[in-house]
Amino acid sequence: MKVLLKILLVLVVMFGTGSAFALSGAIFTTLEDGSSVNHNIYENVEDVYLDGGPGPRAPIGAAGLPEGYYYFQVTDPSGKVLLSQDPVKCRCFHVNSDGVIDSVCPAVVQKKIKGQLTDVSCAHETGVDIDHGALTVQLYPYSQTPNNGGVYKVWATPVGDFVGNPDNIDNPGQFHGFVPSRSKTDNYKVKKGKQIEPPIILIRKFDDSNANGIVDEGEKEITGWPIIVTDPLDVDNIVYTPASIMAVPAGSWYICEEVLDDWMATAEKCQTVEVLGSSGETHEVRFLNVQFGSITACKGYDQNGDGIDDGISVEGFKICLEGTAVNGTIVSECKYTGENGCVTFDDLLPGNYTVTEILPNNWYASSPASVSVTLSENDDKTVQFLNYCKGKVAMHTKGYWQNQGCTIVTQDDLDYLAALPPYASGNVITKGQDNCGSVACPDSVNLPLTSANALGCYIVASNSQDSRIGLAQQLMAFILNCRHGSALDAALILDIGIVNVQDIIDAAINAWETGQDVSFWQSLLDDINNMESGVDFIAGTPCPVIY
Repeated sequence: MKVLLKILLVLVVMFGTGSAFALSGAIFTTLEDGSSVNHNIYENVEDVYLDGGPGPRAPIGAAGLPEGYYYFQVTDPSGKVLLSQDPVKCRCFHVNSDGVIDSVCPAVVQKKIKGQLTDVSCAHETGVDIDHGALTVQLYPYSQTPNNGGVYKVWATPVGDFVGNPDNIDNPGQFHGFVPSRSKTDNYKVKKGKQIEPPIILIRKFDDSNANGIVDEGEKEITGWPIIVTDPLDVDNIVYTPASIMAVPAGSWYICEEVLDDWMATAEKCQTVEVLGSSGETHEVRFLNVQFGSITACKGYDQNGDGIDDGISVEGFKICLEGTAVNGTIVSECKYTGENGCVTFDDLLPGNYTVTEILPNNWYASSPASVSVTLSENDDKTVQFLNYCKGKVAMHTKGYWQNQGCTIVTQDDLDYLAALPPYASGNVITKGQDNCGSVACPDSVNLPLTSANALGCYIVASNSQDSRIGLAQQLMAFILNCRHGSALDAALILDIGIVNVQDIIDAAINAWETGQDVSFWQSLLDDINNMESGVDFIAGTPCPVIY
């Protein structure tokens, strides 16, 4: 039960609740200029100053106290003996919105000067923190500690949480008006005390890159990692690795690391250290973590099957991850791509993984469907899969479009054709019969494509005098086949390879305009139009993804 209560306390300190049971931030003892001394051991009692906000090895902005006014006191390590010698109101400072000390509170006491009671300022002396530009506050005056090791404890608590009368030097209660759960503390030693070495707890953090739960040769030590330290008085403080804690009073010290985002603890996240209080007693606490990586898989649509991403994402595609992490953990997980065509597998330990796409019906891969990935610590890898879906377009000869096919020709078909050079310029139509309208075609006139009858007359016109008319007729049938087969923006899968429909149209028009390769393109289009079983094509846009 005690462990559970401690964990709850740590969580409250780390994340806050807005209640009266948690005070965030930390305090530190430093020299007047904000610089630290080794193991918090000072030469003289006057050398010790209170510093709020970021401490040694802490990142900027870390561990700041909430904005407001605070009282402080100096006691022995047990907190039972008050050592501060002036009224509580004289030991007051203000923390600004940046979490650092910016002023001391004005306060006076009456002293006899030349026989007269006179108001005299009792606010403590200040210095300037050279790192953060904040104020430091001198703790002196206070009495010598009764602790055999010469150890002192400084406390800070919000003015609103102080229990007692600030005009008094001491106040009733176990800790002189300072409530542990609403206070921050720091231990320090002054050399002029008795020369007994106080117990020390060393706190270190390591990057466990192979996630085996032990510190191996070559694994790096991590600095600046936040650690919650709860002393035997149930006062908690934040320190940053590597940290050296003066562990007095004796008793149970509870030490918890904060597990940061994208990291995993590979050893105990909370450890209890039993301190006996012996001179020179040293304990080392080690925390181990490994940083996660991620693998992102993206699905792209390949409009022409050439294995090159055409910048079209596909949603709803199933991607599976299989592999073994460095610690032997078996990973098996499947996800579906989102609107951006991608899916990310987070929180992956270093290891060897395989990413595989699962193909729905009528979908085909134009890149490897399975990719192996070796993931290092804090590594973010991206793999891409390219796919296309197929359809089949029915093909009809030009005679079909002159007969029954002309009944399904739309005005949009006519407008599309009329905008192309072979049909926009007007061409000689020789005498023939339009089967669609059962009317005779005009003889040797320029006939615009304004009706299905006109299209029928054009497509059966004699081309013996101009081979380009034969090319234009085959191209017209090809275009109508593709338009009515929803393949105008597709790529056809032919014996000669995969060819975009638009590329065929452009090349045929170029031959018609230049007179070069007319027979080749006329013959090719004739062959395609005569494929009675139809032609497979790659759709220009993704088909529905259905499993």
